[in-house]
Amino acid sequence: MAKKPSNLIYGVRDKPSIGTAVLLGLPHVFVISVGWIFVVVIVTGFGGTCEQAGQVIQISMIASGVATILRARKKGPVGSGYLCPLSIGPAYITASILAGKLGGLPLLFGLTAISGLFEALLSRLIKRLRVLFPPEVTGLVVGW
Repeated sequence: MAKKPSNLIYGVRDKPSIGTAVLLGLPHVFVISVGWIFVVVIVTGFGGTCEQAGQVIQISMIASGVATILRARKKGPVGSGYLCPLSIGPAYITASILAGKLGGLPLLFGLTAISGLFEALLSRLIKRLRVLFPPEVTGLVVGW
């Protein structure tokens, strides 16, 4: 078992009190909630209604929670064992708006599902591809 570095308050196996855990979890919630702005941008970008934006945000909240739980667990090939909340980023905004304009929410959800599957498959190869992406090119990525 790895020894906890002296500059850390909690090690990987340490369990903080519930009050501390809630306080430490709040920044994660703020980081996740900022990404929901992208959901509104995408849905309004292809002419969706406010009601649709609200429904997609609800779906995004559920998906973020499930994905964060799966990421935090370490069971077989799924999860890292570390709390790393899933947040939505700007990478797919343009493609998502175009998909929404062409096929509405069904095509947008299909795009999201296919890109998720592609990323999941790519994650199985990333250690072999690491040679192509040295830190000088990609910067420091935690957990690689």
